[in-house]
Amino acid sequence: MNVKKKHAFCPNCLKEVKPKRKKLDNFNWQILIIIIVSTLGLALIPFLIYYFVIRKKKYCPKCGSEVQYYDSPRDFPKKIPVVNLLERINSEKIDTDEVEFMECYNCNQEIEKDSAVCPYCGVQLKSKIQNSK
Repeated sequence: MNVKKKHAFCPNCLKEVKPKRKKLDNFNWQILIIIIVSTLGLALIPFLIYYFVIRKKKYCPKCGSEVQYYDSPRDFPKKIPVVNLLERINSEKIDTDEVEFMECYNCNQEIEKDSAVCPYCGVQLKSKIQNSK
C-alpha cells in the first residue's frame, strides 16, 4: 500500500508551501486552441483529464521551483546553522593585511597599491602608467 506524502517543502523558500501545477505558456495555449478548433471541441476532454488528473501539483507558488514531499513536517530538512554560515563568510573575506596600500601623490589618500586610478581624486597613477609602457 502506498502512503501519500502530503506535506510539501520548498527547498528555495525553506518553508512548507501549498504546491501548484506549472502554468501553460503561450505556445501551449496556441497548440491547444488549434487542436480544439480542428477536432470540433473533442480534444478539450482529454486535455482537461490530463491537466487536472494526470498532471501533478509539484511547483512552489512563490518561486516556481519543484517542491519535495514529506510524510510529516518533522521530516523537513533543517535550516543552515548560522554559525557555519558565519564561518564560511569569514573565511571568504579578504584580510586587510594581505592588501598593500600606497599614498596617492595628488590627494595623499591611502589607496590600494595596484589601483590604476585614485578613487578619491580620479588621477591616473604613475606606477600603472610606467608598468604599461
